[in-house]
Amino acid sequence: MNKQYFFVLILIVMVITAIILGYLQKQPRHGKVIIGEKEIKVELADTILKRKNGLSNRDNLKGNTGMLFVFNRSGKYGFWMKDMNFPIDIIWIQNGKIIDVTPNVPPDDQKAIYFSREEVNFVLEISAGFAEENGVKIGESVDISL
Repeated sequence: MNKQYFFVLILIVMVITAIILGYLQKQPRHGKVIIGEKEIKVELADTILKRKNGLSNRDNLKGNTGMLFVFNRSGKYGFWMKDMNFPIDIIWIQNGKIIDVTPNVPPDDQKAIYFSREEVNFVLEISAGFAEENGVKIGESVDISL
């Protein structure tokens, strides 16, 4: 095979691979979170872009659904409500335990940034009222399936 054709073939394979990987990164991945007896189907925010966009520009969350922010390292991560259209509860999780709960965060409050009391490696955003309705408490165990 001619070196020039081989180079073109390799280039085509690289371009197709890049396109496929880019597409897959944009597709939402899902998991589940169990708190007490409640199972929540979650969309995973496991990339910088997905964490940046979060639930912005959506109309609502349906049923027992939410978004789980997945972090590679524990930290005190700031969350704001830019372009949000509905209120949420923020549940802060470290290694399978609820560290903090921020209930009824109002939509589109771009001045406030919300932080947990301690470092976390997961943050669950769920419809406002979920924490109160289900008796979610600090120290409670959480089962996370990615």
